[in-house]
Formats: sequence, structure tokens, C-alpha cells
Amino acid sequence: MLRFPYGTAFMTVADVNGFPIYPDRMVNPAEAMGRTTAEFQAALYDRPASKFAAFQTSLCNKCHAT
Repeated sequence: MLRFPYGTAFMTVADVNGFPIYPDRMVNPAEAMGRTTAEFQAALYDRPASKFAAFQTSLCNKCHAT
């Protein structure tokens, strides 16, 4: 069981200005996997999305490139 989202390609997406945000289940249902943005932030140890890059790849891809 992993804390971070592993079922999608990206942990974050970009807002209209290109800044990283967590996926919203209403806007990005496939990337959000049914989770709210608060649930995403809690899963990533309450780090704000700004600590990551826009379209940050899943942590699995750091070692297991797909």
C-alpha cells in the first residue's frame, strides 16, 4: 500500500497559468482517481502542490520508467 498516487502518470497537473496543482476529481477525474485535492495533499505528507513540478510524474517512474 502506497501513500502517493500510483495509478496515474502524474501526481500533479497544471492550472491555467502553468503552476502545479493537485488533480481535482471534478476537472481531472482520471488523474484524481476519485480523490479530492485535500486527500492528494494529505497522501503526500501535506506538502503543497507547489513543492512539485507541474505534471510531476509518479514516484514509481523515478526508478521504474514506463
